[in-house]
Formats: sequence, structure tokens, C-alpha cells
Amino acid sequence: NIEQGKKYKVVFYARSTGPLNLAVSFTGPNGVGNLASTVITGSASDFSNWTKVEAVLEAKATSRNSRLQLTTTAKGVIWLDQVSAMPVDTYKGHGFRSDLFQMLLDMKPSFIRFPGGCFVEGEALRNAFRWKASVGPWEERPGHFGDVWKYWTDDGIQVCILYKGSSGRNQRGVVSIHDRAQCLFINLCN
Repeated sequence: NIEQGKKYKVVFYARSTGPLNLAVSFTGPNGVGNLASTVITGSASDFSNWTKVEAVLEAKATSRNSRLQLTTTAKGVIWLDQVSAMPVDTYKGHGFRSDLFQMLLDMKPSFIRFPGGCFVEGEALRNAFRWKASVGPWEERPGHFGDVWKYWTDDGIQVCILYKGSSGRNQRGVVSIHDRAQCLFINLCN
């Protein structure tokens, strides 16, 4: 889902056996139509090891079913990892849609709890949420298996950012962690 005139930050890691010439674009749902694009280029030595690539694309049109497409006409092998496309306009730059987070704040909750529900404990303790693993650069977080809902999560929501983002008005961030970890958490986030 992209909107005309809005900017989107595309981030990924790339590695290649040769020079890289990679078109990064938003297209319609069937892969046709150029809604936004840029080209990433580099020599074989630039991409012989994992290299972080960042690009900002501005949408030329609105599409409810757009897709992110990475294509090349060069021969060789390209590995991609940690591919992400997020709106540039997010609440305080934290990755949450500004309009949705503002709606939440407008309800004036006295607290915002994260994480919640089955995400906290998991079906088995080995798959429970570990807040320390959700801190730091996204690409360095190990993630964990959400066994209740049967999917892998990269813990893309950094728990400290949510805590800081929700605090300050009339609500408090409430983090679901045991008492011995609370002091560590508060020190880390402040």
C-alpha cells in the first residue's frame, strides 16, 4: 500500500558474485507499472561481502496492492537479506504509522502495554519474548519463533522505542517483564 507523493525508505543487505546493477521499484500488484524506482549499482568488490543498502523512493501514484520488486539484467548471483520498505513519515521516526499512533494517543489511554497477550509467554517458555533481544539495530536482533501464532518474528518493534514513544503525555509505557529485569530495562531505555 503506497500513496502518491509519499516517501518510502527501502533497506536491505546485498551480496553479489559480480558487479551489482539492481533496480528497486514499487509496481502494481501484477509487477507492471513503475510507481517509484531507483537503481543501485556497485562494483564486485563493493558487494563481495554483505553490504547495507538504503534508498528512498517517492511514489508517483497510489496503489492499494503495490509490490516491492528488485530486478537485474546482469548475470551472476545476488543474495538479499533483511529487506524492508517503510514509510518515511512515521511517528517520531519510530516506524509506527503517524495517523494510527496519533489515534491511539487521542484515546488518552492511561498506559500502553507491550508486549501483550500470548506474545509475552509463548506456548513454551523457550519461545517467550526476551526484551533484551529486541534492543539495538534491527538487523542484529535474533528474533524468535512465535509458537502460539506459528510465525517467526524479527522483533522489529524495539521495545525501548515503544516505551519512550508512549510515555510523556497522559500515559505510561507498561512493559511485560519480570521484576528483576525492570531495573535493567529502565536504565537501558533512559
